[in-house]
Order: sequence, then structure tokens, then C-alpha cells
Amino acid sequence: MRFERHHSALVVASIVTVASFVGATAYTQNRLARLDEVSSTIETDAVPSIDYLSRVAVRLTKLNQSLDGVAAGGPQAVSAREAARIELDGLEADVAAYLGLPPLPGEEAHWAALRADAEHAVQATRQVIEATGVPSPQTFDAVGDALDAALRSVAATLAFDIRQSKAMARDLRAVRAETLGMVVKLDGGSSLVALTRPSSRIARRGGTTRSCRSATRC
Repeated sequence: MRFERHHSALVVASIVTVASFVGATAYTQNRLARLDEVSSTIETDAVPSIDYLSRVAVRLTKLNQSLDGVAAGGPQAVSAREAARIELDGLEADVAAYLGLPPLPGEEAHWAALRADAEHAVQATRQVIEATGVPSPQTFDAVGDALDAALRSVAATLAFDIRQSKAMARDLRAVRAETLGMVVKLDGGSSLVALTRPSSRIARRGGTTRSCRSATRC
């Protein structure tokens, strides 16, 4: 009977050890999937969004500078118009690429204003640089206002994306820390159960020896 009880205890200990290992593995796989999801969003969406928006902001600033060259007239106006055309093409390409990315949570609320302001800025700037004569100062002021409005929309969207990226980075660190802590606990539990098995065998052998000695004395 005593041997059967020890045998049952060893079986239970083995089952608990295996169950702890399986649980730790399943939990780790589940949390790794969450880590992969957040990491993928940061890599394929958040980072490209910030990159495209930053490039758009730079292009809008360069367009403002090119307009100053066009307004000044003279020989520099020709090179300023050509530089503006290059920036406009790049601006349209970058905005289209940005809007083609999957939206971050809440990001779509910024898209309508950004798209409208960017399109208006592009159209107004093209009219100026393709004009045959010298546009009026009022026209340059209107184009400058359009570029400034587009830049504000881009800055607002960029600030939102940066906040979202920081939040995802914090989530990534929290999930990693939580996963590591839980795995350590599960591994520790399974190790503790495993360590009790030799103790049970030692206790059983010790009990048998004492019984034999008692029998000898008897």
C-alpha cells in the first residue's frame, strides 16, 4: 500500500510537471503572437507613416521656398519653378503612398483634412508655377496660405502617429515583461514539482531501510 501511494504521488508529480511545461509553452506562444502583431504594426505601418509624413512636411517647406524664388522673378525664377515641379510630383507620390498604408487606430479621422489640404496646396501651387505671366502678390499669398494649411494638417497627423507609435512601443514592452514574468513562474512551479520527486524516492528508500533494521533487531 505504501509503495502504491508513493507511485501515485510520482504519477501526479509527473502529470503536474508536464502540464506546467505545456501551459508555459502555450502561454508563451499566445503572447508571442501578440508581440508579433504589435511589432509588425510598428514596422510596416507606424514607421512608414511617420517617414512619409515627414517627407511631405519637408516638401511643403521647400515649395514655400521655391515660391519665394518664383515671386522674386529674374533668372532664379526659372530654376525655382523647376524645383517646385519636382517637389510637387514628390509630394503627390508621398501623400498617395501614405494614404495607401493601413490606418493606425484613430488615424483615419485625420485623413480627410490632410487629403483636402494637400490637394488644394498642390493645385494652387501648380497654377502659379505654370502661369505664363507673373502672378499677383495676392495670388502668392493665397498659395502660401494653402501650403501652410497643408503643413498644419500634416503636423497634426504626424503628432498623432508619433503618439500612437509610442503607445504601441509601451504595449510591446509591457507584453514582453508580462510574458517573461509568467514564464518564469510556470517554469519555477514545474521545477519545484520536479524536485519533489527525488525526495519522495529518498524518503521511500529510507523508510525501507529502517524497517529492515527493525526486523533485524527483532
